[in-house]
Formats: sequence, structure tokens, C-alpha cells
Amino acid sequence: MIHFFKVLPLFARLAGMFVAREMCFFISRDAITLSEPFYRAWSMARIPVPGLGKTFVSVNVVLSLVVLLIAFDA
Repeated sequence: MIHFFKVLPLFARLAGMFVAREMCFFISRDAITLSEPFYRAWSMARIPVPGLGKTFVSVNVVLSLVVLLIAFDA
């Protein structure tokens, strides 16, 4: 698709993810729930941001920033 139609790789990737998501929805319309207590607690955890009052960020945001900093340092 990238070579033949001269589509940017980013758009090709997004289109592929959209097609994969829709095919999963086509296979099963049931939602996937978090039933494991550890993963549920991890997804609901919030960390206060110092200096911004009552602003909280998800643990996943902090984890993503740490991975990004490690990637830039490498």
C-alpha cells in the first residue's frame, strides 16, 4: 500500500489498525472488561501532580514518560 499507492507510512499504519479493530468488532461485539484485581487497581490508580492543585495523572502516563526518557537517553 505504501509503495503502490504512495501513501505515507503513518496513514497506512492507522488504516491497518482501524481495519484490525473493526474486524475484532465484527467477530465479537462483547466488551472486554478488567476482572483481575491487580490490573483493575493499576488502571484506576492516579498520582497527584505537585504544584497544580488537585490535578492527577494516571500511572500509565508516568510509565510512558519514563519509557520515553529512557528511549531518548539511549
